[in-house]
Amino acid sequence: MGSEIFVNGGLFETRIALMEDHRLIECLHLPYGAADGFKPPPHSTPGMVCLGRITRIAPELDAAFADVGLEAPGYLPASATAGTGPGKPITRCVSEGQLLPVQIIKQGHEDKGPQLSSNLSNEQMAIAGKHLQALRKEERRPGLVLGNVPSFADALSALQTEAVNRIYVDHPSAFARLKAECPPRLASICERIAGGDLFSQHGVEEQIDAALGGEL
Repeated sequence: MGSEIFVNGGLFETRIALMEDHRLIECLHLPYGAADGFKPPPHSTPGMVCLGRITRIAPELDAAFADVGLEAPGYLPASATAGTGPGKPITRCVSEGQLLPVQIIKQGHEDKGPQLSSNLSNEQMAIAGKHLQALRKEERRPGLVLGNVPSFADALSALQTEAVNRIYVDHPSAFARLKAECPPRLASICERIAGGDLFSQHGVEEQIDAALGGEL
């Protein structure tokens, strides 16, 4: 037999298992579920990498403000921008209207937006660049999550191999989200299975428990 992917949708989390000849190969946990419409959380989470657009430059603060998809813009000081040297002013670091990957360093509160940094690691830049390359220009909107919390399509692509011939989904809303988000090749092999928790029905839960207990 080939490989299969089982998608178990929950209220606050979603689990995706890659199975090969009925044996668990890999399992991913996504921190969103039916309560979130099976979409990555839109709120500002420290450590999250997203796409920001510079909306205002404030020389008096030596900082800029960026739209990251929240009600209040994020604060980006010159000292936290990529490639800056000592004393380099914010006016030479970024320009108004510029799109750039930023990391949320500190969560916003009340009417203040989050604190941002565009000093990303090489790994973070590689992930962000790969994500942006795969998107059409018009889809590169502020707030787009570029790291840490993958979408359904990204999570499935990470597990997808030529050997995978079917993707089974137990939650109707998760199935609808996958059909809408996934590339045509993945969407064409998605199948909705009604009747309860796929992980329990197909022995995935047992294999996860065994793996956590060191039995696999």
